[in-house]
Amino acid sequence: MVYPFQERLNFHAEKSEQYYQYVNMPLVDGISRPPVKILDIGCARGYLGCLLKKRYPGVHVTGIEPNVASAEYASRYLDLVFTNTFENIDHIKEGIFAHSYDTAIMSDLIEHVYNPWEMLVMLKNWLTSDAQILLSIPNVQNIQILDNLFQNGQWTYQKQGLMDVTHIRFFTRQSIIQLMSETGYCIEKIVPIIDTRFASIYEKSRHYDAFDVTFDKISMHGLTQQEVADLCTWQYLVYACLK
Repeated sequence: MVYPFQERLNFHAEKSEQYYQYVNMPLVDGISRPPVKILDIGCARGYLGCLLKKRYPGVHVTGIEPNVASAEYASRYLDLVFTNTFENIDHIKEGIFAHSYDTAIMSDLIEHVYNPWEMLVMLKNWLTSDAQILLSIPNVQNIQILDNLFQNGQWTYQKQGLMDVTHIRFFTRQSIIQLMSETGYCIEKIVPIIDTRFASIYEKSRHYDAFDVTFDKISMHGLTQQEVADLCTWQYLVYACLK
């Protein structure tokens, strides 16, 4: 048996074709205005940036990607790619003008960062005053995670998904709001992506002001629609701007 930690924890050196690739279409479809200069942090093989260059002709896309093979692949399609983590890039030394990016995208990224607070503060030096910031962040309040934890005492890391072994920070909707506020951002909207496993629970709850949820041995009573949504959410799409 090969365990997740044996396969994933050296992700900087993973082969490009094995590295987790995904374009979060619901996230990028929420871009509020045509971008001019995009910073894609955690760009992987550049698929998202490539899509945006087709959607917005003439847009400049800079990617940041620590996985060596993926960064090399992304450099074929994006305008500029840094093979590094965001925190280790000195944008001044690299010739990046301060406050020059009007769009920043962090798709399934922030949960992999040791100090996301510092990262978000640093990011402001790259952004224009009217920049649009997009994030997708997994929800640790998902009822399946709670059930595994409280019923079985399990906090089992996996190769990918909500319990991806490379996740080192965990967020709920409320802690996302706190994270963004404390680092100098205003959230314009948060969109829940409902876990398909619990879509029926979520839809049924929308007809009630107070709703009871029973899942295996867990039973919760008198939940608001928002509380049910928080339990049924897979990830949150976050759209923010600078304060």
